[in-house]
Amino acid sequence: MLYGESFWWDAWGGLFESVRTGGTAFEQVHGVGFFEFVEANPDAASVFNAAMQSMTAERAAAIAAAIDTSGCRSLVDVGGGHGAFAAAIARCHPAVAVTLFDRPSVVDGARSTLSSLGVLDCCGFVIGDFFVFVPGGADIYTLKDIVHDWDDERALRILTNVRGAMSGSARLLVIERIVPPGGEPSVSKIVDMSMLVLTGGKERTDMEYRALLHSAGLRVRRVTRLDQETSIIEAEAATR
Repeated sequence: MLYGESFWWDAWGGLFESVRTGGTAFEQVHGVGFFEFVEANPDAASVFNAAMQSMTAERAAAIAAAIDTSGCRSLVDVGGGHGAFAAAIARCHPAVAVTLFDRPSVVDGARSTLSSLGVLDCCGFVIGDFFVFVPGGADIYTLKDIVHDWDDERALRILTNVRGAMSGSARLLVIERIVPPGGEPSVSKIVDMSMLVLTGGKERTDMEYRALLHSAGLRVRRVTRLDQETSIIEAEAATR
């Protein structure tokens, strides 16, 4: 349904200009950025959020199970959306206090989702903008399918804010697709085109993620590839 929506489909009509100029086709076609458009159009937001919820729900349990929560008492899901991933973490790691951090309009939807999944009492909420701040005090921070939405400048701002919120022992888990080198086929490459057209973001290689995290004052501890769709990049403060 999302891919057939006119606001999404029409943006692909600007693909040529995106390839030619590096600009974002969605902005050329609609006159505003993707997330600004969704924020201002409830019908578009409903379809988009439902699609993201559905995509996350397919893999959330497996990703949550792969997270090592040893010594972890609290986790903040940064940009947690409508809560499918937070719910999976709460179910898989009941001893961990999970907090979902996102914008006010999104958090309202998350409360409803978590309630319907029976985990509302297991989760907390903080309202805010990850370009401005990220709440401190957690042992683990997660960024699932967030960094790829943004260009390097804005992605770095998000990561820097997460780094500022982290204590010396905290960990960051960046959960994204990693683009393989060379001509190897990968779903990440068509998603990279989607990011170019829709948000101005991009998928990144292993080295690109390492460089971005390093610029934010973070050091990669390990990268775990779950499947072609998902890798978990675990990082800590570089000064630790």
